[in-house]
Parts: sequence; C-alpha cells; structure tokens
Amino acid sequence: MRPVTVARHVAILLLLNACSASPTPEVRVAEEEGPAVSSSGGSSSSGEASSSSSSSSSSSSSSGAACVPISNCPKEMECGEMADGCGGVVVCGGCHWPYTCGGGGVPNTCGRGGTALAVAPAENITVGHGPAAVALGDVTHDGRRDVVVANFTSGTVTLLPAQADGTFGLATHHDVGRGPVGVVVDDLDGDGHKDIATANTLGNSVSILIADDGVLRPAVEVAVGTNPNALTAVDLNQDGIADLVVANGDGTLSVISMDEDGAYQARPSHAVGAYPTALASTDLNGDGDRDVIVVNHLSDTLSILMGTGTGELQAPTTRQVCGTPWSVTTGELSGNVVPDVAVVSTEGSVMEVLSGQGDGSFALMDVLNTGNAPTALTTGDLDGDGRSELVIAHADGQVRLLKPDGAGGFHPPLLVTAGTYPSAVAVGDLDGDLRPDVVVANHNSDDISILRNASR
Repeated sequence: MRPVTVARHVAILLLLNACSASPTPEVRVAEEEGPAVSSSGGSSSSGEASSSSSSSSSSSSSSGAACVPISNCPKEMECGEMADGCGGVVVCGGCHWPYTCGGGGVPNTCGRGGTALAVAPAENITVGHGPAAVALGDVTHDGRRDVVVANFTSGTVTLLPAQADGTFGLATHHDVGRGPVGVVVDDLDGDGHKDIATANTLGNSVSILIADDGVLRPAVEVAVGTNPNALTAVDLNQDGIADLVVANGDGTLSVISMDEDGAYQARPSHAVGAYPTALASTDLNGDGDRDVIVVNHLSDTLSILMGTGTGELQAPTTRQVCGTPWSVTTGELSGNVVPDVAVVSTEGSVMEVLSGQGDGSFALMDVLNTGNAPTALTTGDLDGDGRSELVIAHADGQVRLLKPDGAGGFHPPLLVTAGTYPSAVAVGDLDGDLRPDVVVANHNSDDISILRNASR
C-alpha cells in the first residue's frame, strides 16, 4: 500500500502542464492643525479629524456679501465630509487601516468592517525548482518578515530577505533533505530568533536550519517516520522553544524536541488515519495549550489531538469529512470567537467548514464547491474586520479569497491569478503597512507570486 500512496503524493506535486464625471471642486487646507486628508483612503497622522473645504465660486448673499464657507468639522465627525454652506464640501479626515469611515455602522466614525477585499496583480519572483511549500518569518532578525520556500525538486529552501521598502533582497538557497514538501519558520532553539525546518518526504527526514544573527547554519537532519508530508511548530511543553509535530505517510506522527544538550531528538507519537498530508495547530478549547489537527487523505478523516502542556498530545479523536481531504487551516470564520477549521478535498473540489465549539468538537458550518482542484488554503484577516478570510490556491493557477458573510456562509469569491500550478499559500504583512499580503508558491513555474493587499 505504501508505494502506491507515496507515488500518489509525488504525482500530485509533479502534475506538469495539467493542469463622464463632474469637475472635482478645489480643496483647500482648513485652518486647524494637522494635514488635510482625502476621504478616499488617506489618514490623518494623529488619528484626530482634520478638515478642508472646497472654494465655492464667488457666492454672494442678497446683500452682496461674499459667502464664507465652513472650514472646520464638528469634533464628533472623525471622518467623511460635510457641506461647507457655500456649495462646496469640507473633508473631515480619514481612518487608519483596518478602520474605515462608518465601518462599525456609525456614520462619520472610524470603525472596523465594510472594507472590500482587494489585492494588486501578482509580482512573480523566481525561487528553486518545484516549490512545494512556503512560510513567512523574520529569519534575518531585522524586524521584517522574510519569505522561505521549500523546493521539492531542488532539495533546497530559498530565503528571500525582506527589505525596508517592501521589496526583497538577493535570494539565498540552502540544501535540505530529499523532496521537501513542508516548511515552518519558528524559534527552534530558544534564542529568540526564527529558524527553519522542512519535512522531506523522499528522505524520511526533517531538516533543521538554525539562524545565528540572521545567518543560516547548514541543515541538521533528523530521521522521522516514512514519507513525512507535513509539519507544524508547536510549543508542546511551554518551555518557550517550538517543538515540531510531523505527519508521516505511514499514518503516524513524530515529535521533535531539543534536548538539554541542544541536540534534536525525534520520538514516535500517536497513530492517526491513512496517509496524512497536512497539519494545523491552534488552541481549540481555550486552555492555553496548542492542539493539532491532522488531515488523513486516504481515510477521509481529521484526527484531532489535544495538547496537554507536558510535551505530549492526547490520543486522537476522529471526524469524518467530505471527499478526499488534502489541506487544512484554522481561523475565526463563524463569528463565535472560537477557532474554526476549514478543509479542502482534491476530488470533487469541496471545502468543508467546521465551527469550533470551544471544547475541541465542531459543528458543520458550510460545505461549498471551491472551484477547480484546490491544492492549499490558509486564513488571514485581509480586510481588517477582525474575522478571518479564506485564501484557497487551485491547480488552474487561480487563488480565491473568500470573506465570511456573518450568517454562516461566504460572499462570492475574489479571483486572482498566480503562477502555474500553485502548491502552497501563506499570509502575512510583507511591507509594513499592517495589511496582510498573500504569498503563493507555484510548483510548475518555479516561482512565487506576491499578492499585495490593496484593501482600503
């Protein structure tokens, strides 16, 4: 059975080629302190309302006196605009993202919500051969979020260091084990700096690359189970050092921790379902311990393992899901302030959304068709409304952004084009504007697509 399932996983990764306006009134700066701010997206530097008024055309009263326009907004008007009394308008300031004018339901007041999802066209950057996974984190220790890509065919990771202007510096490539299909960025040695680990499905190993002052050491190889397909970083014993939970294609989990001598040791954990392909971790029951969700591709199930805070995971509980699940993510999707779970299937293009109940159990929230062959998904608050959006990559090169509608469903998706056969997706602020951006790893075009957040 095992050679067949391994071939299935490699085949999925190597699917080559398969898949007329009136004139705007002149605006003048109001006589109060602070810059004038356009209501179309700017924001005042202090967060207080600034105002400006338009000049009306030499209006006169019946007595012949010139009309004097209003130049200041009432203090209760944080944003928006009002009439100046002479045929023009006064601009009353803007809001700092993620707040929008009236977004909280109160006119002329900054609040969350009401922002339309938008991303800029893709910026494509070449990486290694066969990028299969992507993660974000400050590996170079300069306060900026870098991009790390695991390249399946090359057997490398590519590090793209973020620059102050939002671009990326010269890429560096680092050898890891054979066939990396998963990557995480976290502090793996307790020095406060972000490190890198990859799951190497053809090498039956995990590669750990420790960063010293932003410079990566050569990879340390740790043997795990057969055909590791995914990994996640979780501090299982709350010692401030991330442990690694690895999903092996033989239906088992491995846990890697650093011992007192600074060496990494793998130990077997629980058996799960048939051919696990993805992992996610979050605190499902609010006890402060991270829990783990495993996608079991060939048994059509999720395994849910609750954390104990002692370094071990509880025995798994199992939940049946739709189709043949491939990828999983967690986020606040249902509005109940409890982590929810979304899982996509490669057959039938189905996504099942499960609403967390706060005790590690779930209720079905929605089942929907995602479009052609979903390959990966993640979540992020892209519009700043305090609730997660879903980001789903598809084999046809499309990325779908789905916003919850607040009633247990989702608004129609925003479709964006990435590269050829996207295989992984990540979300994080890459340019320091506080808006999470989207990064897509494109397996068949040997590049990543940067989709910068343009939500306002």
